[in-house]
Amino acid sequence: MHPRKGRKLILIRSDLLEKTAQITAKEGKTMYSFTNEVFEQVLKAHEMNANISDVVEFYRLMQIEKETGATVIPIDVLEYTTNKLYKENKKELLEKWYEAGLWYGKYMSSKFHDEELFDIIEKLMKNSLRNLQNCSASNKDGQVKIRIMSPHFSLEQTESISKFIEGILHSLNYVTYKNECLKGMILLEFKKEKH
Repeated sequence: MHPRKGRKLILIRSDLLEKTAQITAKEGKTMYSFTNEVFEQVLKAHEMNANISDVVEFYRLMQIEKETGATVIPIDVLEYTTNKLYKENKKELLEKWYEAGLWYGKYMSSKFHDEELFDIIEKLMKNSLRNLQNCSASNKDGQVKIRIMSPHFSLEQTESISKFIEGILHSLNYVTYKNECLKGMILLEFKKEKH
């Protein structure tokens, strides 16, 4: 059998080729096995009706959630717990959500640059919040606007998420100047605190 049979020549940018050569040398793989593995994974993503960019972004978000101690629990259990604690001790529950937001915001700011930070937070909200109809986070000239809409959220869930987001923004030195929180709707606006 001819050694080149079943193989094709593919053009690739030189910077990508250099990075690939570094990876294969580090991992002890051949360029042939590495590129075939890459193509196999891209094709698997395609078969799942996803593109590789979506898969990589999803993995990135899952890594952030794992690093921050997020855990997967059934939504019914979270809703039940939140609703029960809200009725028994609303102030303490909302304070816990706020404190978690403060910690999360500090973590995120140490990991990402400002210009990327709000994009990541928006993606995490969309990824983590079930039944989310509409979610946006914008940052322009030191003003942050966050909108979350989901008619499926209870008032208890809505207020908890709102406190969590406030904690995140306060940890980034933003001050709340608008907070509208109704069942299933959060409208928050912040301004960067001047030092």
